[in-house]
Amino acid sequence: MPFNGGFSPYPERSGGGKPTIEVVLGSLLAQMGTAYDGSYGTAVWAYATADARVLAEVYGTHERLSYQWDPYRMTDMLPRWEKILRLAVLPSDSMVARRARIAAAMARIGGTPTYQAVVDALTTALGSIPFTIEHTASSAANMWTPGSWPFGQHPSGPAVPSNMTQFLQVYPTWFSSADDISIVVSKPSNMGNAEFYQRLGAINTALDPVMPAWVTWHWLRRDIHPGAGFWLDEPNLDQEAFDV
Repeated sequence: MPFNGGFSPYPERSGGGKPTIEVVLGSLLAQMGTAYDGSYGTAVWAYATADARVLAEVYGTHERLSYQWDPYRMTDMLPRWEKILRLAVLPSDSMVARRARIAAAMARIGGTPTYQAVVDALTTALGSIPFTIEHTASSAANMWTPGSWPFGQHPSGPAVPSNMTQFLQVYPTWFSSADDISIVVSKPSNMGNAEFYQRLGAINTALDPVMPAWVTWHWLRRDIHPGAGFWLDEPNLDQEAFDV
């Protein structure tokens, strides 16, 4: 049970088990042997208790420093890691959300995110907004490559560039829609437009630290009009996908 006293000095730390100071004190007194009277209230006990407090504080400080490399437990270094990883922070973000964002950014080092990691990131960002993820199959994707490449369509232009100047000239002929994902959302009936679009704005903040540089994404709505069709004088046409 939590308590105060010689073994729990300020700032107070609560928790189960023996306090670290008591464990260290017992070890120090045991190492002194029987030549010293280490009973409570003696000078030996007082000196040993002071040493135990110092050693316990050093141990605790070392433990807290180790947490600064653990994204789920870091505290003081949280803003520093966000700056290192170039993560955008919203004023409404909780410590839990900020730690989860850092964990996702660290997880991408040395690999690419799993499908579930992307779904989890979007679920956190969108909250109660329902969404689905749609992909473009390789067989249906538009892929433009230079004429010397064995795959893709070949628009007119030079072959594989041999220097930076040629690269800048040929860059428009490199294009693929295979690595593009569509995030299809719909606005809940009990959610206002301001909250809805604020949530959608968090998609980039959630995915940018996670997705590889060659992947693009966008969101769209299919909840304004049911079914396929062409609608005139619709103020939300820039948000909807045309279907056939």
